[in-house]
Amino acid sequence: DGGTWWGFSTATAAWTIVTREDFEGTFPQPGWSWQDRSTYDGGEFLIGKRDCNVDAGTYSGWMVGGGANGSALTCGDEYLNNHNSWFIYGPFDTSAATAGYFDFDFYVNSQAGSDLLIAVVTDGTPESGPWYGYGFSGSYAWGSSAIDLANSLCGSGTYDCLGLPSVYVALYFYSDASL
Repeated sequence: DGGTWWGFSTATAAWTIVTREDFEGTFPQPGWSWQDRSTYDGGEFLIGKRDCNVDAGTYSGWMVGGGANGSALTCGDEYLNNHNSWFIYGPFDTSAATAGYFDFDFYVNSQAGSDLLIAVVTDGTPESGPWYGYGFSGSYAWGSSAIDLANSLCGSGTYDCLGLPSVYVALYFYSDASL
C-alpha cells in the first residue's frame, strides 16, 4: 500500500508454577510439610484434607482438621485455644526469578484481632524463620490473596525474596488463650 510494513510478535511471560495444593489428589503434594508447634492446645492439630466448607472441588484444607486430635473434629466444630498449626512449602529456588507470588484462597471464621490465619515467607529455616507476611482474622467468606515475593519480606524484612537459592512459604493458624 506504499506505506511502511511493520512486523509484530507477541511474547508470553513464562510463569513456572513451583507447586500447587488443591487438596483434591494426594495430600500433601511433594515438598509440603505440616507441624503442630503448640504445646498448650492439649493434642496434635495439623492441617487436614477435609470436605468441610469447600470453595471448589470436593476438599479443602482445614488448619486444625488433621493430626491425631484434629482429625476427630467434625465439620462445624470450634477450634480450641492455643493452636499453632503450620503448613510449609520449600525450599524452592528463586535465583532466576524476576517475579514471583504466593497465591492462596482462604476462608476465615475466627476471633477478630486475636486468632489469625497468617501467610508468610522466609529465606531462613522453617523452624526459626524469621517469617514475614500478612494475617487474616474475623469472618471472611472465601477470598483470594497473594504475597508478592518482590516485597521486602526476606532477610528479617530487609530485602525481597527473589534471586535467592532457598525460600519457604507457609500458612499457619494461631489462636490465643481466650474464647
